[in-house]
Amino acid sequence: MVLTELQKKLAIHTLLKPSSKQYIINSYTEFPIDVDITRLKNSIVKGINLHPLLLSQIALFNGNFDFYRMSDFSVDEIKFSEAGDINEEILKRKEIFNTVFSFDKNQRLIRVELLKAKIEKECRVYLLLSFHHIVFDSYSGINLLQNVFDIYTRDQNLAKKCEKLHSEYIKYDDNTLKILNSGAKSYYEKFRGFTSENLKLETNGQIYRNKFYVPHEKYNNLTMRRQSAITIYNMAVSIQKHYSRNKIIVGVPVPNRNSQNRNIISCLVNVLPVYIDLELGDVKKSLESIEKQLFANFRYQNFDFLTNYSTVFPNGNFDFIFTYYPSDYRLENNEFYIDCREVFFQEPQAKFHTMMRSDLQIITTSEIGESIINTFEIEMMKGMII
Repeated sequence: MVLTELQKKLAIHTLLKPSSKQYIINSYTEFPIDVDITRLKNSIVKGINLHPLLLSQIALFNGNFDFYRMSDFSVDEIKFSEAGDINEEILKRKEIFNTVFSFDKNQRLIRVELLKAKIEKECRVYLLLSFHHIVFDSYSGINLLQNVFDIYTRDQNLAKKCEKLHSEYIKYDDNTLKILNSGAKSYYEKFRGFTSENLKLETNGQIYRNKFYVPHEKYNNLTMRRQSAITIYNMAVSIQKHYSRNKIIVGVPVPNRNSQNRNIISCLVNVLPVYIDLELGDVKKSLESIEKQLFANFRYQNFDFLTNYSTVFPNGNFDFIFTYYPSDYRLENNEFYIDCREVFFQEPQAKFHTMMRSDLQIITTSEIGESIINTFEIEMMKGMII
């Protein structure tokens, strides 16, 4: 399985910055306390082994990066531990979430642990997952949890699905490398004259994490694209007020999958731009523009913007990134449930990274020396864009 150009960038970052945690994606998922641990472990192993990319490592062959398949995942690789009363901050400091990945032939790009602990009011069993972003994203997580749920509750034989997924992945990977959307370059040409000013941000090395909820009943009934547009717009307003920027580019990750391969365990590696011009002063038109750009980005999802327009971001990355995470994912029947509690990173994906969860929680992580969340929260609560 050959890496795409964007996956190669992640690989190079990992090699050049071996201590970086920027591309480690973590999550923890809740199970009922009476879950059969042995049965659950077996279900997790079977679920992981359905997806070839999760079993892959990266190596250099004749000067080129390539995926190669390791052995099947085994029950012995799932650590089990118990703890008393702990909170989320203690949980996020666990070793599984804070150990870097390397391209070592003896090390996987996935770590799995089961923890029995009391995080809130009652004791539960938690599945802790840590992946290198080059082989995993939150949408992949939904597919993985669905498989674990199906195997645990119905003990389905999903071996055939593994073969189908593998053949579909290979087909998609070949097509991705061969097909470049002919309209992408002309569409993104409008960014050619834009140059991102170097943010002169003072930092004391502390990472600020802020959380708040959007108190709009109507918000939950909007499309995901509209919800994202609202959050991106308010993010831009906050940036404008604190850094006197009227023209802002926000990077938005796009899943590198299409309608023919929605079930593929893949890697969310491409980040494409959304441009907001706050000098227009028209909220409705701004939201419509953002929505159109989000749609266009999905159409041109394989276009390597940062390479083709390197003059826009001389440091090689967006200053501001917005990500949507379907992080309140839940599966249940009368006897069993899986509840995804949170998806998180240990290091910001950009100087300013805003994450919107599907339960309407907004998480902002930044390396800047002052928080801009207060302005952001006030703007959202005014309801000026609903």
